[in-house]
Amino acid sequence: MPRIGLGTYMASGKKVTNAVIWALELARLRLIDTAAIYRNGQEIAQALKQVNKPRDSIFITSKLSPYQMGTERALEGSRQIMADLEVDYLDMMLIHWPGFAGVSPSSPLNRQMRIETWQVMERLYKQGKFKAIGVSNFEERHLRDIIDNCEIKPMVNQIEVHPRFPNAECRRACEKLGIVVQAYSSLGRGELLRHPTVVRIAERHHHTPAQVLLRWALQLGCAVLPKSVHKEYILEFAEDQLLTWSLSQHDMDELAHLADGHKYEWDPRMVAFDRDGAGGDRALLQAYLGYLTGQLSTGPVYLELESWGEHSILGLGCFQQASFLELLSPMLTALRLNDLHFRLGADEMAAIGQLRQLQELEIRVGMNHDIGDFFEDAPEAVKAVDD
Repeated sequence: MPRIGLGTYMASGKKVTNAVIWALELARLRLIDTAAIYRNGQEIAQALKQVNKPRDSIFITSKLSPYQMGTERALEGSRQIMADLEVDYLDMMLIHWPGFAGVSPSSPLNRQMRIETWQVMERLYKQGKFKAIGVSNFEERHLRDIIDNCEIKPMVNQIEVHPRFPNAECRRACEKLGIVVQAYSSLGRGELLRHPTVVRIAERHHHTPAQVLLRWALQLGCAVLPKSVHKEYILEFAEDQLLTWSLSQHDMDELAHLADGHKYEWDPRMVAFDRDGAGGDRALLQAYLGYLTGQLSTGPVYLELESWGEHSILGLGCFQQASFLELLSPMLTALRLNDLHFRLGADEMAAIGQLRQLQELEIRVGMNHDIGDFFEDAPEAVKAVDD
């Protein structure tokens, strides 16, 4: 597996097609990372057709989504991913997330779905459909579920790694288990590019802040997946820009001081963590109350929830009372992954400052429970807000 690849999260249409072409032809990268949930496989396929490179010179990674877990879903999901990309094999397939869509993060069904999905991937690996198999966002206990119940251990774990959240515990676990760490979000959603420490080190080495952050991750032993749809930034990711120089130990120590536990992405530690089985539901209610009281309403996010909220609950038919329609529709909107994940930009989501709560909203997209289960305390909540 190449040490550097192009990530394509939140990239679609002609932008992602061009980005892949520039990565392969200009930056001479060899790895393209996508996922079912990104919904850009067909656009990437168009890019692959346009570049003058043999298939075996390009390393293509994709990921099964939380919707595609379980035996039948994983089989069909794998087929659809390869069909969209117009390939007859993948260089690597990952399980995108340790939790199954539509159930509480504490549900034992998450573990069952992880194991079933992995067993399907093992089968397709043996058939040559996948050249490598791995996981994404797995904590050590999630990895143990796979290792203890399956034949083939994960080859790669794709996780969030950047100076503010070096993810040392998970990296150590992967090293102990012989699993390669592939780092994503190494640029901290762009925020770290402006950090004074990063800028100072970049000036010292006559490299860009992005190159400093990626070089830092590489020197930790990680492979990296920077993402951009801009040609000038993609050129910064080329191997000859990242693999031909080093940060000093002093540089590494300076960057180590940035670690404060801050995550920019979803937190897998919540999956199968809350023992009483109701933590996810309570967090949903808390997040909704935050929305009502203005704590989660920030600019475009608020407007998106308002516009989509007009339609959400009517199709579900859960309540007839007008007061509940008005109360619950924005919350139901947030529960719909497609509406929130794809219509809201990453920067806007980050601006909310409540990614942990939004994550829990997104995970519960399946709506498998009666909606009343989410809001057992709704009357008290309504009273509190009305007051």
